Amino acid sequence: MQSPHYFEFFSQAKISSGSKALEHIPTELDGFDARKPLVITAKRATQAGFGKTLVSAFGESNVIIGALFDDAPDYAPIGLIRDLAGLFRDRGCDSIIALGGGAAADIAKGVNILVSERTDDLLQFAGTDTLRNQLKPFVMIPTAVSNGSETSNRATIERRAFVSDFLFPDVITIDPRIVKPRCGDDIAGTAATALVHSVEACITAPGNIVNEAYAQAAIQFITENLRKTLRCSCNKKRNVALANAAAMGGIAFSNAPMGYAHALGTAVADETGLPAGLCMGVIFPYALQHYQQKGAIAPGLLFSVAGIDVFCSTPDRERADRAVSLLLELMSDLRKYLPATLAELHVPRYQLDSAVRAAVAMSGKALAAAECERIIMHAFTGAPQGAGKSK
Repeated sequence: MQSPHYFEFFSQAKISSGSKALEHIPTELDGFDARKPLVITAKRATQAGFGKTLVSAFGESNVIIGALFDDAPDYAPIGLIRDLAGLFRDRGCDSIIALGGGAAADIAKGVNILVSERTDDLLQFAGTDTLRNQLKPFVMIPTAVSNGSETSNRATIERRAFVSDFLFPDVITIDPRIVKPRCGDDIAGTAATALVHSVEACITAPGNIVNEAYAQAAIQFITENLRKTLRCSCNKKRNVALANAAAMGGIAFSNAPMGYAHALGTAVADETGLPAGLCMGVIFPYALQHYQQKGAIAPGLLFSVAGIDVFCSTPDRERADRAVSLLLELMSDLRKYLPATLAELHVPRYQLDSAVRAAVAMSGKALAAAECERIIMHAFTGAPQGAGKSK
């Protein structure tokens, strides 16, 4: 392996994954001199018994849960974040635990900004790299439902993006008791998002060897476990593998330029209110074909997708196309859970133009509007883009 001319990678998160991982949280908090966390989660997590499991895991430790808020909505409202920051201060909390994906994590990150910066004005920190100080200790406990941003350096609060390396969790705790999927939709949506983030990280940040290690491991976890988990979701090791893929995909995404599938999927979700993972999963095959036509797929992607035997038996000039073909087959197997087109999702045609504009703006104009429009129209109609590199 040749060392690249230059690359950057950052993640402050320690990943604790496996049997009784929850029981390690008190030790991790103790390392930050923290013993009284505010726990933020949603009703579906407490109804599944995850709140009781967490409390039980702390039974013999010196950690006292300062407050447990279990009514996080499906979005992150500023008013609620301010209220929870007040609760954090009133109860004398010194750290934050987010139990569950999506808005619960975004709310926790918003609360952390307010209590760490000692302010009630959250909007002053919207945008990229506006934070200048280390935040309070933050533990992220993913469930089987993830939008891919929980372990990343960003939060979305009332459709505003907050991006800073200080928003990375300090600890990511993946426990088989917590990552039990309820249905195939949970599995497919989480895996599709992780796959988008990991594959696009490999494509948009070539030569970042540390980031590729995260992304390629995530891809391998997904390709080896997704189909089996969809057939039987009771296998703890496979559930943990997919949760690890989602966690590593979020970190890889944070260390790479934004890709077409993420930007367009997020923009369509914002426009329609549909889950972001669902929209990304629908758009991903068309974005992947676009990357293929541009010749942006590295042959090494096949190693992660299919393993060493297939990689070695495939001629070098065919490896990129073979990787794309296998990824498209995998996405095709998810059609029971992910529609083939945006039209099947009942996305109105008139919202596509605004989604393209939002995606371009989200990327800081790094993504070309014409290419975004081409991809999203193919994703709307289902028209194939062809195969191979463009001439």
